[in-house]
Amino acid sequence: MPELTFPFIPVILEVAGLLAAFAHPSHLELLSSWGFVQLPPTRIFNDFGYMLSQLLALFAFVAGISAFQLQQRQPILLCWFLSAALNASHFMVLGQLAAALFVGFTAIRFLVAAYYPKPILMWLFIVLSTLLLWLTYQSPLQLLPFLAAIVGTIGSFQQKVLLVRTCMAIGACAWIYHNILVGSPVAVMMELAFLASNLVGFLRQRRKEQAQQPAPQKPK
Repeated sequence: MPELTFPFIPVILEVAGLLAAFAHPSHLELLSSWGFVQLPPTRIFNDFGYMLSQLLALFAFVAGISAFQLQQRQPILLCWFLSAALNASHFMVLGQLAAALFVGFTAIRFLVAAYYPKPILMWLFIVLSTLLLWLTYQSPLQLLPFLAAIVGTIGSFQQKVLLVRTCMAIGACAWIYHNILVGSPVAVMMELAFLASNLVGFLRQRRKEQAQQPAPQKPK
């Protein structure tokens, strides 16, 4: 029989270890000795910088989830601005400069798009994202934040909320893969929750629009 694999189990275990470390450092050592927490050899969980990065990711998570509970375009984008700003700080603390630049750039884009949703500004941000990739490119890993930035830029400047949500879902998938590769478990769980919450909001918004459409008249 083929062996069943569950690739997200190590990520979930890392999150459990992170929460244990917040409660008490000895809890993390106990979980590690039991084999429940599988960490890279270079990962030091009692490092203040790493713990700070994950705390920033948690705050970004709260702001991002709050956005999906809103129905109007501008408040959604403003909440995403706050979430992206916190997430950029999270990547900066982790030492992922390229990701931090892209997400920080995303925060500015959300803020501009919330008040000035003009196509010319959308193309300006696409050009600037491409230039940022060209100036900072070091590895293929940076293509994932670039993909998320381009799709997110297109979505941010759409007038229809459903189109905005669709583009953000595609961008979230790119970030999930990126965060797995850089080893940030809280950021992975955050993007997964964003994706699920976005789907729920997408379906609710779709049903709301369908309910507002006038019912077809029956032929006499």
